[in-house]
Amino acid sequence: MKHLYNKIQPFVHVIIILSAMFYHGCAMYYSRIMTRDEVYANPVEVGWVKLMDSSEVLFNGGVTINNLSAGVTGVTADGAERYIPGEKIKELQTAIPDAVLFDKEKVGKLKEIHLKNNISVRPDDSGFAYDAHTGRLSCRTEDGKPFSSPAESVAKYFTELPDTVSIERFFADTTISVKSVLMKPVNQVLTFSKPGAGRLPAGDMAMGYTTAGDLVTIPMDQIAFFIKMEGSAAGVAGNVGIVLGVVALVSFVDMIVSHRYGPIFQMEIPIR
Repeated sequence: MKHLYNKIQPFVHVIIILSAMFYHGCAMYYSRIMTRDEVYANPVEVGWVKLMDSSEVLFNGGVTINNLSAGVTGVTADGAERYIPGEKIKELQTAIPDAVLFDKEKVGKLKEIHLKNNISVRPDDSGFAYDAHTGRLSCRTEDGKPFSSPAESVAKYFTELPDTVSIERFFADTTISVKSVLMKPVNQVLTFSKPGAGRLPAGDMAMGYTTAGDLVTIPMDQIAFFIKMEGSAAGVAGNVGIVLGVVALVSFVDMIVSHRYGPIFQMEIPIR
């Protein structure tokens, strides 16, 4: 038996040590509610929050507190969480017309094109023109700027403009769904996944990455509690105690095996 124990002794030691470390890790930390002053002073210490609707959000690396203007937020078509402040919104689009195929004979009927870099171009009343020799579309934009680009740089063609809503009405009527946003200053089109963009009122926001890696923005007035994970008051003493306890336990197990089975293996067996 002792010979067998000598073989498995290292594994027994490892199991004892890992068990102690697991217990120590669970026992040495606890959570407590942070005051608002603590959150503003040390937002990186926020471990998770409990919202007014009783749901919870777990953060990885705490949060930052930012005072944001009213705007829209949501998950874009590429899966990114985005916030667009009101001052950067040129147009809130509630219905997007169907794109049409390129027809050089009907270029003059185009109201808008989307380039492959998601930039929207709208011509003035003169419309677009197409040069078959160079393969380029050109116009003077509704802002009065000259535009020219190869047709292969265009992703979508439209003969109608999208339906739009003002940001004031969007906030006042919660039944309205915004599918995309035209952003200042370069007319970039940002398309949202269903159910569309959400409303973000002005005020202080807690922003951070969740344990799942998602960037979230939560109004401070929607958070019931901020929770901090921290070590217990007996942390230092606990570290020392755990080390001494493991050493003592390993020695005790070795002693029990040695005393119980040692004499058996020390007996002399006569040879006949």
